[in-house]
Amino acid sequence: MKRNRILSLGLCAALLFASMPLLPSARTAAAEEVQGQELDASAEAITTTYQDMADTYAEMEYLPAQADDIVLPAANGKANSDIVLTETAGKQNVLQWNDKNLQWVEWSFEIETAGLYQIEIDYWLSEENTAHSVRGFEIDGKTPFQEAENLTFYQMFTDKNEPTKNVFGDEISPSQKPVPDWRTLKLCDSLGLYDMPYQFYFEQGTHTFRLNYSARELWISEIRICTAEEVPSYSDVLQSYQENGYTESTSSFRSGKQYRIQKQSGNPDAE
Repeated sequence: MKRNRILSLGLCAALLFASMPLLPSARTAAAEEVQGQELDASAEAITTTYQDMADTYAEMEYLPAQADDIVLPAANGKANSDIVLTETAGKQNVLQWNDKNLQWVEWSFEIETAGLYQIEIDYWLSEENTAHSVRGFEIDGKTPFQEAENLTFYQMFTDKNEPTKNVFGDEISPSQKPVPDWRTLKLCDSLGLYDMPYQFYFEQGTHTFRLNYSARELWISEIRICTAEEVPSYSDVLQSYQENGYTESTSSFRSGKQYRIQKQSGNPDAE
């Protein structure tokens, strides 16, 4: 009986202690631990956008590299598991990437001339693939910017049959079917926020390019590291026109009617 009373008292004391608020030092330690976990999570988040990187390149005055294309056959990639190579649509040693069991594939390459480059991928999608395929990519072991987590390989479609008409005589759009064919994707923003393909500055030396699985099957034949496209300014284009002897147009034709194009200066109502 006495032993049971001692056990009951001990249990009550334990419950009372558990219900007591933490001492200031204990609360501080707990708060610091939670804050540290939040900092670790935020450190993993990618905050850099492609625009941020492009602005940095512009400030550094990086220029397109004057170099030949670097070709990376898909068969030369290294992966987290065995890769499958097939003959697909007339091409040999094509990487067949069917599911997420193949989490990533990575290629190494050497840059001899530092400068801005673009990356192109030759890919193929089957008729069974009725949606776009998605991958993410890394450069030298890191995701370079937010948009790199969503790289879309577009499927192309065509009309399955001729348009039909409803009872009112209005045409009804036909259903669509995939068009399997080899295509080239220049790495770019899948949402169309930027009007040019991505550009990457590579120093001289060894670099890596990795694709990470996101959704749906994909066939890849090769990857190319190419010199970045340089878009000329309007003044440069105008100068080339003048050097070629092009003259200003004073008229245009539309539906058989002639319209005069007149340059305005100052007053917008001037004829």
